[in-house]
Amino acid sequence: MRLRDLLNDQTEVKKEILIGREIEVQEKKALLLGLRELDEVEDGELITVSRLLILHEDYMADYDDWDEDEEWEEEEAETNRQLLIESMETDGDVSVTDIEAFHINGTRYETDEINVSYLEEQPYEEIMLIKHFAEKGCVPQEWMDKDVDMLALAAYDVEPAMFGVSWDADILGITAEMAEPIEEVLVGKVIRCSCGHYDMPKTFAIKGKNGEDVTVRIHGVYLHNIWTDVSCLDMDFSELEEYCDRDERLLVVEYSTDENLQLEFYTKDYLDAPADVDEPFSGIGLLSDENHERCVVDVVPADFEDEVEIELLSYTV
Repeated sequence: MRLRDLLNDQTEVKKEILIGREIEVQEKKALLLGLRELDEVEDGELITVSRLLILHEDYMADYDDWDEDEEWEEEEAETNRQLLIESMETDGDVSVTDIEAFHINGTRYETDEINVSYLEEQPYEEIMLIKHFAEKGCVPQEWMDKDVDMLALAAYDVEPAMFGVSWDADILGITAEMAEPIEEVLVGKVIRCSCGHYDMPKTFAIKGKNGEDVTVRIHGVYLHNIWTDVSCLDMDFSELEEYCDRDERLLVVEYSTDENLQLEFYTKDYLDAPADVDEPFSGIGLLSDENHERCVVDVVPADFEDEVEIELLSYTV
């Protein structure tokens, strides 16, 4: 593609409303740029979406007061356990990217999917989009003077009814309804497990969010071959090799509970090991049945059959 073609290649917009209004979300300012109606292809079908574009400060704005000439002192996590526990302290934060609905003059408008682009990565399409709204007068000087590394563009799919809002009204009451923050609860329960499926599950109790006893059942800790998994057939071999070689298997914990909790299992060896941000088995999603969930905890040789210490580090509400 020639540069001329790239610069002229713009998505055809069926309808557009310019907004250029500030709102406050979680005590931070966000700028509503505009509302667009456009056609997109999804699963081979052409669909029409309504998209609200919001320019906002991302989490890095919290470091505005840091003096670059000062040494950045931060105690590094020594083990994977410590690293994961520290991450739990920030996982519950909500921001502009966690809006469930907008309330405008007493009417509730739900959001659907969201796509976030960080301007420090200089995404071409998003920057051209912001430039378009800036040329239309939707970006005040205060925002033009902000550090680009502190900004992100959130694109929300919203209800088409939002096109009926009188966006140019002098007084427009807009509030954001936030999603419930994710809460991760520390457990730290260690269980020694043999390798295989269990006729009778191993059971133990943990405390739920409100102090109630919650029964956890482990139905097996076993090897799973992703190279023969039908749910992985649409993945390239190169993608599968990122997780394990052909002579390796995923070590999986199959569990169930009576409550709607997502349990976070790891091997104790992994949690005790020196901190490593790149978790080798992260991002692997295995299909679960109606009553049981499966959690990948390690990558092991295909002939692995040892006992292993599994730790339920936490659960997510």
